[in-house]
Amino acid sequence: MIGSLLTLAAVMLSQPAGTERAALIHGVFTGWNEKAFKTEYDGAFKALGIAHEKKDKYQALNLSSLTEKLDEYDLVVVGFGVNGKDLVFSEEDSDKWRFWLEGGGVLFVPGIAGPRMIKAWTDGLGDEFYLRPAEKCTAYKTPTVENQRMTIDRDALLEFPLALGKAIDNRGKQWVHFINPAEGWKMPVRCVDDAGLFAYREVGAGLVMLTQIWDLRDFGKEVTIPVFANALAYARFRKAGFRPTVADGARLALVNGKAKARQLTVRTATNEEPTAVKTVSLKPGQTVELFPEAKRKAFGTVRRHLKITEGGKTALDWDWTEEVD
Repeated sequence: MIGSLLTLAAVMLSQPAGTERAALIHGVFTGWNEKAFKTEYDGAFKALGIAHEKKDKYQALNLSSLTEKLDEYDLVVVGFGVNGKDLVFSEEDSDKWRFWLEGGGVLFVPGIAGPRMIKAWTDGLGDEFYLRPAEKCTAYKTPTVENQRMTIDRDALLEFPLALGKAIDNRGKQWVHFINPAEGWKMPVRCVDDAGLFAYREVGAGLVMLTQIWDLRDFGKEVTIPVFANALAYARFRKAGFRPTVADGARLALVNGKAKARQLTVRTATNEEPTAVKTVSLKPGQTVELFPEAKRKAFGTVRRHLKITEGGKTALDWDWTEEVD
């Protein structure tokens, strides 16, 4: 499956609304390969069809220039070599970042950026984002096969549309784990110490993702491609008023995330099969399952289509390609 990600990813996130755009925050380098660190995620962006150009790269010392342009981006990634002390958040900056997140923005701070960088972001965004990277994992200090085993929960962010959980299990290298998370953080990947390695937090329609799993730079496209693809998919559902979740009897389920009942018409199609149409009434917190496993006929490379209308208006219209075992 992983080998096919590079060929499938470019069409996977196609949508009528247009192309998502990503910004990269990079550090100030002395004596290192500065160009490599500025381009470390370019391969993953290109594979997914995410717009990213030279103008979308921002030095950490000039974070304010990105803060003023956040509404131009769907995804912001912190690159390697960024020093936490270079990031200075004013109260106004924090408000702008939270507003962007609430509108559906995705912020990804990988472990390769270092513990001080993660602290800088969690402190900068506000007390409700409190979380600390702390002790080194037992897997790092004593790297036996047993110690390197990770606990990976079933979670929509890890499973849809690509198998991010499996990719982390195959490529992830453990280093430092998270402790003392504020309420709201989810830790679906944990080390043998039962502490978080991959954390995320919903913020309105958006998402903050933090990880202490080491192998997430461009040499690890097997991980970075599903990280970006799944996070943008997750945010897309959130912006449409749904919370994606896993379901034992279906490929995916959507929870009504609004505070009111919704009358929805849901159209789904797989490959050339006839479009399935159903009308559902969802109270707040109720779930609709998509692509039932019991009716599954397609395997291998599969094309999916999902369209949800509400009150005569399109809430979501999306085509993607995935691998089905």
